[in-house]
Amino acid sequence: MARHIYLKTEHFELSIWCSRIEKSQRIHEQVVKRRGGALQSAPICFEPALSLIADPELSGIPYPLSSASFCEILKLPKPIFFDNKQYHFEWIFTSGQPVDFAEITHKLKAVNESFLFSPEKGRGPARITGSINTGNNIGWLRLPLKYCIDGQAYELSIAFEVLPTKMDLHSDVEAMYQMIDRDFPLWRFSLAEKTEHDMATSHHQGYFPLLWLANFASLRREFEQGLQRIAKMPHRQLRSSKNFLKADQYKGKVPERVAEKVREDLQHHYTGRRHRVEQKYLSFDTPENRFIKQVVYECKTRLELFHKELVKMNRSPDKGRLSQAFLDEVYRWQEPLKKMQAQRFMREVGHFRGLKRGSLVLQQQLGYSAVYRVWQELKLYLDVLAHQACVSVKSIDQIYETWCFLVVRKLLIDELGFDEVERENQVIKRSDLFSFHSEYGEMARGFKFQRADGLAAELKHEAEFKSDGAIRSYLVNQRPDILLRVTFPSGKQCIWLFDAKYRLENTSEKDGDRVPNDAINQMHRYRDALIHINHNSGDELKTRPVLGAFALFPGSVDQTSSTNDYEQSIQEIGIGAFPLLPDANRQGCLWLKNFLEQQLGQHQPAHRLQDQLFVQEAARIPYHGMTQVLYPDLVMTVALGGMRGRTSLYLDAFKQGKAEYYHIKAATFDNKYKKSVVHEIRFLALGETSSQNSHTKEIQRVWPVKGVVLKPRRDISEEQAGKQVDSDELYYLFQLGKPLILPEPVFRMPHRPFIKSMCLTTLSGLTSQSVFGKLDRVYDEALVR
Repeated sequence: MARHIYLKTEHFELSIWCSRIEKSQRIHEQVVKRRGGALQSAPICFEPALSLIADPELSGIPYPLSSASFCEILKLPKPIFFDNKQYHFEWIFTSGQPVDFAEITHKLKAVNESFLFSPEKGRGPARITGSINTGNNIGWLRLPLKYCIDGQAYELSIAFEVLPTKMDLHSDVEAMYQMIDRDFPLWRFSLAEKTEHDMATSHHQGYFPLLWLANFASLRREFEQGLQRIAKMPHRQLRSSKNFLKADQYKGKVPERVAEKVREDLQHHYTGRRHRVEQKYLSFDTPENRFIKQVVYECKTRLELFHKELVKMNRSPDKGRLSQAFLDEVYRWQEPLKKMQAQRFMREVGHFRGLKRGSLVLQQQLGYSAVYRVWQELKLYLDVLAHQACVSVKSIDQIYETWCFLVVRKLLIDELGFDEVERENQVIKRSDLFSFHSEYGEMARGFKFQRADGLAAELKHEAEFKSDGAIRSYLVNQRPDILLRVTFPSGKQCIWLFDAKYRLENTSEKDGDRVPNDAINQMHRYRDALIHINHNSGDELKTRPVLGAFALFPGSVDQTSSTNDYEQSIQEIGIGAFPLLPDANRQGCLWLKNFLEQQLGQHQPAHRLQDQLFVQEAARIPYHGMTQVLYPDLVMTVALGGMRGRTSLYLDAFKQGKAEYYHIKAATFDNKYKKSVVHEIRFLALGETSSQNSHTKEIQRVWPVKGVVLKPRRDISEEQAGKQVDSDELYYLFQLGKPLILPEPVFRMPHRPFIKSMCLTTLSGLTSQSVFGKLDRVYDEALVR
């Protein structure tokens, strides 16, 4: 493990190590180059500025500073901090004075616990060491350090930017943020992550992060300064009070008019008469002070509630991620507000009942104007705190996944002509005090679309499939990132699954970017694990609803002049991957756009588009030894049941070749054949009374099967069955087409017991044999053993 940074101050020596950083640097340079960006210096920021007593060393090479020994920003010639890397930090205290304690006070408890303070032992100096794995967290990582030397406490922080190795942070990631913020405001923010992101321009020329929390803290400081000025010089208003006093109760100077009346009373010996006196005084109970009192109360109440909820949530073993230092900081936010409430003049101020008109005091007077102006923005931040969103940004893999979801949505609208007809506002839910998330569950919330040709589409984010519902996963729950379901006017549906993978298998110039093999394996799993249950058929017919499953990965590929490496597998088996990255000209999603246009383009009518989808090679792959139906002309022979009690119209329909329905007990069929085979039957050969032998039946007609459903007997009408029967017993009801007349009838069909008349054959076999017992039986695998 190589040491990449070494700093020496009057108190300590700081060293930072990481292994195999050269590979990450090379990959990062290739990615930035392919994305058309420029390599930038990587800053490390210190607050307060470090007083160095020696030049820094970068990878063992001295790095002379151009200015004085005070270092506020250290610009590295090459970045060394990347995602998914392990970094080791060590502070060795070399001042020679006793070190009472040293600790990292990051807001994440897990980060703090990864650092260990070792006090001085013998000749070994005190030190604090620890490691951080950046994982998929990108952005600014800030490590606050507190230590105490010989009773004197010190605080400092080191901050550096963690860069992604699969995309350009300053172009690709910012473009993703913009799209996500338009549709899901606040979603990308989280209270407790390792890294944080800039939200505005900072005082360090864009290097040091002015975080969401820092922006909030800046408003708080300005707010508190305004309150301090108000406490020193509170606004007062001249008011008058009217009293009725006797002559001996007057104090001070008495108005001349009142004095004249008193003298007249005394001359007439009226000593008990009271006179009206109006006195002037200065009062703090003004509308402006009432407004300040209300603002202070509301701020304190919200912050107090926020702190209590944080403490309560942090007690949970699986969610106790916040450090005590961060909780203490949140608690200290209330202290200036408590001091303001304790001011003596605030006791005189009444309740705020609104401002009837504009106030020059709130707009112009020192202190009041600052509080009034800041409050307009500060209350928005307090609203966010009230919903428990906060300062950090979710990891880049979560950002990439959500961005991919929105890209597919944009392609449906802009390229495929769909109109968004429904958007459920609660796509993003608060998961806990720390972050927002999308709601899980089958057909999780998302968007619905409609197109002029009758196609309807649903786009879902992180739909979870379990062992129940219309689409099931029988053994293990499945949750693909993106689900696109299209419904045709005929009612048929197709599903495509997409899974965003923020990982690359190879990033060399020779081989190009590819998705990891395990991601492709996962696409096979998604497609094969999901089973659609057709409840309308009555017997829960199982089908595979997924036409294709594809990984989306941040590959930097020229999609205008090259071919997708996964194109053949996409066409042949419906499994593959598409590179997806932001691009101003939409070339970063060109292959995905072309694929969706090929599947759902508007160049042909909906019914032809449907047929095209179902005859694609990828959609027609059967199990080994099978076609989509094993026998495309599968025939089931079966005798017509007894006609006693049935209407003559029902019987005549079969004789005249006009019958439209045939029903059979489900129990009878299931006792001989497996349930699945009933939906593969294409023809019914119905045995009618024989003209040669009254003890047997003969087959003269073959009836095409349009469809079959499973129904209780009471739901089958008299027209369909010849008589009405009130029974819960299940029957298969076949819908028949116009019959085909056999060139030669098939004789000697037994009908007692009824089950002997049932056999499976083919249309060609039926026309080549005239004796029932000699018919060529097929599909023995369907027999119930």
